[in-house]
Amino acid sequence: MIQSGVRFLPCGEFVNESERIAVERLRSKLQGAETSWILLSNLNHSPHPTSRSDEIDLVAIGPAGVYVIEIKHWDTAWLKQQSLTVVEQEADRINAKAKRIAGKLRQRLDPGFVSARLLLTRGELRFEASKRPQPRGVLVFGLPEWRELLALDGPVRLTPEQIELAAKLVEPMVKVALSGELRAFAGLINLERLSDKTDAFHRVYRGQHPTRRDRVILHLYDLSASSDKQASELARREFETLQRWQKSPFVPSLLDSFQDVDGYPGELCFFSLVDPAAPSLSRRSQDTAWDLPARLAYAGAALRALDRFHQPDNPDQPPLLHRRITPASLRVRHNGDPLFTDFSLTRLADAQSISAAPVDFGAMAPYVAPEIVTGGLTAATVRSDVYALCATLATLFTGDDPQARNAADILARGCRQQPEERPALSELAAELDALQGIAPPPLHCRFRTTGMKTPSFPFRIPVTRSSVAWARAASGRPSRWSNWTFIPTNGSAPTWPRWSGIGRMATPPCAPIAKCAPIPPIRICR
Repeated sequence: MIQSGVRFLPCGEFVNESERIAVERLRSKLQGAETSWILLSNLNHSPHPTSRSDEIDLVAIGPAGVYVIEIKHWDTAWLKQQSLTVVEQEADRINAKAKRIAGKLRQRLDPGFVSARLLLTRGELRFEASKRPQPRGVLVFGLPEWRELLALDGPVRLTPEQIELAAKLVEPMVKVALSGELRAFAGLINLERLSDKTDAFHRVYRGQHPTRRDRVILHLYDLSASSDKQASELARREFETLQRWQKSPFVPSLLDSFQDVDGYPGELCFFSLVDPAAPSLSRRSQDTAWDLPARLAYAGAALRALDRFHQPDNPDQPPLLHRRITPASLRVRHNGDPLFTDFSLTRLADAQSISAAPVDFGAMAPYVAPEIVTGGLTAATVRSDVYALCATLATLFTGDDPQARNAADILARGCRQQPEERPALSELAAELDALQGIAPPPLHCRFRTTGMKTPSFPFRIPVTRSSVAWARAASGRPSRWSNWTFIPTNGSAPTWPRWSGIGRMATPPCAPIAKCAPIPPIRICR
């Protein structure tokens, strides 16, 4: 006996959230129908498994006929912004799919006219019948117009038996295993999901190029899974960071630039990376063959790499805050160098601010600075990254070896609760170097001062937070004199008041003033 109502037969995984929402809406509306309907979703009518552009989002078969439906996360504003060519290309695509379905059915059944239709899921759109868009003759409907979409009030064309037969004629075309995951997409094959399956907006896969067999990391974004008005900007953030920093040896290499997925403009977009084949720090740290000297060297290199992100040498590379450093995002190259990944929360210094969406830190919570936990991502500073990296690197030094304990103590200073108490990255790296017996670079001293005496020529004094100043000769000296450091002759940390006149000609403010702490003897070195 043929049952009334709706039967849903998934023939593949939903490619995006928009498709899932549309199918669920139609299923719920047709559930109580007195007639029989069959919904077939995600049919791949391409003879080649790597081609996704030929996938049919939905085939609805019922008394009113057969409808081939393309589901788009569009609205009227998006339609107006796009060129007519983009919309017409999608209309031509769905028309071609409807013709293939009609050709298959007509071998044993006369289904009548197989209609191609566009269903828009963004917002609750309704169109007046006289103003309904019809690109290339394809009618466009909004989600609330489900009755008009399926012509439920129209004439009956198919009997229940013919509906069953039509579904059986179409379904054998589908030979995709229902594994619940994509296996081929955007020209890549053998896809293996790496990211958390609960994240519908951003999916990360490892895959292969079908001919070159290169290993690739695919970043796929489903804009329909986000309610944020700046979903496209959020999706672009990681790619734009990597693009600006491509010359750095500490970021992965780009392969495909950020772009819409063919057949899903405005809905799905992606970019890809060359798979660095570098294990995460959490995995590498379990390797007992990775000895302590190598771990110390790696930790020092990671601290210096992050310092370069914060203070780049190249003017084309804007300073950045990573904001997502964890043992999972920090990786170890084959030569022992650090590799930073997962720039999805990164903030470039010259980038436009994006609305601060709440972040569930989850497993990364132990590596998130207290000021971010309480104040959100907008509270992140350079010292927040210091906290995250030191907490991450501390996982390398958990043994009872005295040197490992010393390294852990050094990194613990970078995890202090108060941001201003965390040392500079260069200072922490130097202390790790000292554990290995690595001496700092030699200093070439030109002259020294004693007591409260100051140099006899004016100079610029940009003072850093660690009270180490760099001076540039301003007169009476060669212009190439740069990168000068003021260091107490006794080798201790500077204790005198900070010098004023940052970026201008200046002398220490306390020199001529009584009751000021005396300036200890210093030497000016390069």
